Amino acid sequence: GSAYASGKTVTRGAGYDATGKLNVAGKDYVNVTSEINLVSGGVTVGSIIGGLYPFEGSGTAFSPFVIDSYRKLLLAGNYMYASFSLAKDIIIGDLNDDGRLDGADGYDYDYAPIGNGATFTGSFDGKNHSIIGLTDSLFAANAGTVRDVYLTVNYKVYAYEEDIPASDEAVGADGVTYTWAKVAEKDADLVFGAVAGVNLAGGKILRVSVAGEISVTLAGQGKAVIGGFVGIDRGGQIIASGMEAAMKVRAVSVEAGGVAGACEDTYGLIDEDNSVQIPGGLDVGGATVRAGLYIGAIKTVYAERPVFAATGTTLKINGADKGNTVYVGYDING
Repeated sequence: GSAYASGKTVTRGAGYDATGKLNVAGKDYVNVTSEINLVSGGVTVGSIIGGLYPFEGSGTAFSPFVIDSYRKLLLAGNYMYASFSLAKDIIIGDLNDDGRLDGADGYDYDYAPIGNGATFTGSFDGKNHSIIGLTDSLFAANAGTVRDVYLTVNYKVYAYEEDIPASDEAVGADGVTYTWAKVAEKDADLVFGAVAGVNLAGGKILRVSVAGEISVTLAGQGKAVIGGFVGIDRGGQIIASGMEAAMKVRAVSVEAGGVAGACEDTYGLIDEDNSVQIPGGLDVGGATVRAGLYIGAIKTVYAERPVFAATGTTLKINGADKGNTVYVGYDING
């Protein structure tokens, strides 16, 4: 009852004893740590199993796994169904856990969304701590709960490698020049949000704050769906959260919003208490642009539209200032 595989409880145990005979729970079950002399690398397995998980806690809502370092933040990707809580501020790339990012970390700026593209279905409680220096989404897709966390993003995508400025580069301890910026693939189809690229039904984002910089430039037939919290919302909820990151997006096709780039499939809750304050405004350019201070495009029918009140920011589309009253760029509902 305490073993898990892919997020589900394993109710029936199985293993091989020293003679190679299969033992199944309820039949020939024996205690693996004391009665089976399984050996790995010359060491008895029972002597090296110190615990199932590399975290403090048990991964439940009442006893979440505790994340207290960048390395443990990355390990969360192995348990995408579990409950987590932050014990302190986390700096992306701080591999030696000394509270700063420098050459001593040996970091090659290779952060990618936690979970290698898998959907997060657990809970992530920031406990009002920060994750600093996100160069991509926290998760690729969210169907769980992310709450009470401050996210500082530094998400930059360029059309060509030669476009990357020296200000977006760093020299590592090995003397090699690294960059946190990304170079888009030809005709890229890009989806980005600080919390998740896609927020699915059941996904809840509650009291999350986003700050920093989001800058995207694509070439060719590139398409960009960019939001402060999520790129695409598919029935999830975004409640009582604040967005203060500078946003600039250039692509042949753009859907961009301070909260979500697009709402698709089923309309979730984009709460009116969400605050959008974008330094310098939301600046968008392209052949086809759907952009709003809150949502770039609403592509599904919904029962009630929230009342928005933008503060401290303006929307610019292809150089034209649209002011601070364009909350949704495109709405299928008219």
